[in-house]
Amino acid sequence: MMNRIFLLSFLALFQFFNVQAGKISGVVTDDNNNILPYASVFVKGTSKGTTTNNQGKYFLELESGTYTIVCQYIGYTRQEKKITVTDATTTLDFRMPLQRTTMKEVVVKPGGEDPAYEIIRHAIKKRKDYEEPLDSFTCEAYIKTLIKTRKLPSKIMGRKMADEDRKTMGVDSVGKGIIYLSESLTEIAFKKPDKIKLEVLSGRESGSNGFGFNFPTFVNFYNNNVNVFITQLNPRGFVSPIADGALNYYRYKYLGSFIEDGKEINKIQVIPRRKFEPLFTGTINITDGDWRIHSLDLYLVKESQLEIIDTLSIRQIQVPISPDIWRTKDQVVYFTFNKMGIDATGNFLNVYSKYDTTPEFRKKYFNNVIVKYDTAVTKKTKQYWDSVRPVQLEPEEFKDYKIKDSLFKSQRDSSFSKRVIDSLKKKQGRITVMNVLWNGFDRSNFDPKKPVRWSWQPLLRSAQYNTVEGVVANVEATITRSFPELKERISFTPHVRYGFSNTHLNAWATLVFSKRSFEWDMDGGSANRSTWIFSGGKRVSQFNKENPISPLMNEIYTLFFRDNFMKIYENYFGAITYSNRFDNGLRISGDLLFEDRLPINNTTDYSFFGNKNKAFTPNYPYEKIGTQFVRHQAFIAGMQIQYKPGQRTSRALRGRIL
Repeated sequence: MMNRIFLLSFLALFQFFNVQAGKISGVVTDDNNNILPYASVFVKGTSKGTTTNNQGKYFLELESGTYTIVCQYIGYTRQEKKITVTDATTTLDFRMPLQRTTMKEVVVKPGGEDPAYEIIRHAIKKRKDYEEPLDSFTCEAYIKTLIKTRKLPSKIMGRKMADEDRKTMGVDSVGKGIIYLSESLTEIAFKKPDKIKLEVLSGRESGSNGFGFNFPTFVNFYNNNVNVFITQLNPRGFVSPIADGALNYYRYKYLGSFIEDGKEINKIQVIPRRKFEPLFTGTINITDGDWRIHSLDLYLVKESQLEIIDTLSIRQIQVPISPDIWRTKDQVVYFTFNKMGIDATGNFLNVYSKYDTTPEFRKKYFNNVIVKYDTAVTKKTKQYWDSVRPVQLEPEEFKDYKIKDSLFKSQRDSSFSKRVIDSLKKKQGRITVMNVLWNGFDRSNFDPKKPVRWSWQPLLRSAQYNTVEGVVANVEATITRSFPELKERISFTPHVRYGFSNTHLNAWATLVFSKRSFEWDMDGGSANRSTWIFSGGKRVSQFNKENPISPLMNEIYTLFFRDNFMKIYENYFGAITYSNRFDNGLRISGDLLFEDRLPINNTTDYSFFGNKNKAFTPNYPYEKIGTQFVRHQAFIAGMQIQYKPGQRTSRALRGRIL
């Protein structure tokens, strides 16, 4: 849809209309000329706007006319300037004075309670009204993700970081530099109670052809428990400063109030009552009278039960998109990470615009697909990004795109050359005795049209011990051939097993066919993944098909405690398995198995430790069947159907214009 709109607008511009557009640009600083990064700049009365970059710079494209431009930054007095836009570029700088709060006359309750508590009580009462104020809405989100390292260790997980590895990552000799940079433009649609759809209009990732990080970071402080990014940061979430029970978790201090656009805003300091609980620290600004969140600047540290990362701070500005509805305009989430010698920092910037509070959705617009990508999403030009990006790139970001994109293009253009393929093969290294015995190995021919991959399981790490076979040698290798154009793959795995005590040789093999197929329609189509598995030969199996006892645990108990819990038998077998997984949540699988089952007995009673007078138990589930079974045959068939109603998926749309 958006590509079509751009095309029609382009044609209309030159064939039917003569619309002039101008550009406003400038720098936002404080009274001491210090830059203010990620300040909000927008057209008064609309959600159209932008955000300054890390250098305090911004630009805004508007059609010719007269506008009032608003600049906001948490902790500074809001500025408004009227400007007339022409077809020329106009410079409009903002110099932001510190916010001067006034301590209005308040009634101090008995006991000297701070007036902040009364304001917070009002905000808590109104919380539910503002949690989900709209039945439906659409908006557009510009999402930029930046992660950079300040230092890297000489070794990571025991592996030395070569200069070539650092160069590939884009960092200098000490490990300083940008390791991830992406930006995207995503259209968001929401309808109560829980219907949501994201249409990724464009995305780019520095040094690759990836989509980038294109999921908006919704951080809703009207929820009792605030989730940031992923639940791994804290599974239970963090307690909002205006949660229903917030007064039990936080202390508050009234810092005064300020007037903005005729409305009084109360500035409240948020202080955790106790350490080591999932609580925020910082300031939250609450409007007077309607008691809604105006803006906030809150942070979390390790003492806040923050996991994985070390610190996380959130700056958020909300603006009215209609007389009674406020929504997030700008949001920046900063984080720091310092573990295992890796010192990293980053930020996630979201700029929301083009809010529509009364959208009309076509029939079946909301379905199981929640994220849609056009195949052209990563093919936008530099000119396109310069025209839609609401935040100017910083010098280091511009440099990162330029260097890494050029390097990626060079590598991609030469990826089919014999020289590059030979280089990749050489980089895999020689197959050594250590690879065969302990490390194992994977090798590829790096042929883009006929890719083949080989893998080998290490002999010593695959060895086992049990009372039936004694020391067991296992030999297993896999060869996989892919067919990219057909989206098919075939793999073949032979397996040989030899017991040195009972001198039995068992050998079997598995052949796997897998295929992905797609069907497309107006709502994005569907995909399914089917797999056929054929196997047969002679093998060793546990009586319990769930294999509840691992060979390693059985070895430990056998060698150290003279307990042989794992019970096994040999069988000639043939098996066929089929499975298919559909995007709508339906999964179908079926299997056929024939076994000619042969009993086998203990042939050794060796152990390192344990009471030598203690006898090993027979090699069959004697508690269940009482005596050793005789040779017999079994034929087993099974079928499973699983369905999860409402399962949601993401989808890349072939040839579809969003």
